[in-house]
Amino acid sequence: MPRRLLAPLLGVLAGLLLAAGPAHAQRDPAARADYLRTQNRTEQATAVKRYVLEELRKREMGSSAGQRVRTANFFSFVLTVSGVTLDVIERLEDRDVDVIHAITAQSRPLMEQALLADLVAVGRITAVDTTTALADEHAYGLTVAVETPLKGTVPADTLLIRQKERISTRSPDPTPEVGERFLFLASNGLYRYYAWKGGEAPADSVLRRRYSIYRRYRLRDGRLLWRDQTRQQTQRAFQRVRTLDRWLRSWTGP
Repeated sequence: MPRRLLAPLLGVLAGLLLAAGPAHAQRDPAARADYLRTQNRTEQATAVKRYVLEELRKREMGSSAGQRVRTANFFSFVLTVSGVTLDVIERLEDRDVDVIHAITAQSRPLMEQALLADLVAVGRITAVDTTTALADEHAYGLTVAVETPLKGTVPADTLLIRQKERISTRSPDPTPEVGERFLFLASNGLYRYYAWKGGEAPADSVLRRRYSIYRRYRLRDGRLLWRDQTRQQTQRAFQRVRTLDRWLRSWTGP
């Protein structure tokens, strides 16, 4: 896509990136900065922000300097809480993985999307909870039995994946139902931010099993319905995510 078309995309992408999560995180930079300080991650996030900002400038992306700063602030937070530090970014570059493309392109391969989630796994929905009121800025949760992990450490067989709001009935992706299988891309790091911001202080044994959703893609007959992928295409995409997971584990430890 030409750069002149990529530039305006940055203005809307940060608002749409994680409709179920970070779109809201984007609106409160002061809270994000405070949270990073409590986690002793300010230095890590600052290094990532400088990298992203410089790359956006060099590639002439963004409608203004202010827009580039806002984009860099937002995505440096998301990357940092997902465990993607500057050291990781540099190693990914050595393997021809373009992190800037992963956070700016309108259409991205699954492997790039996985950079913005600390858990990628196939799971079956066992419950849809629309009544639980938790102080985490999410509206409902999906109880998910994990079947096939692709990236990240799965803390338990069953997880609670929280979402901001139910998808509209007019959406081409209708509300998930019990028994359906999805590929979930989710973030425990981001969920912990929302729990902190909401003043909730559950035990770590509880927090580690809760995630903010990033993306979910339906699976049917062994293939992703996203982009009407075939079984072979689905398996290749899964293998690339496994490769990313293997790289990250070798660089950062389990």
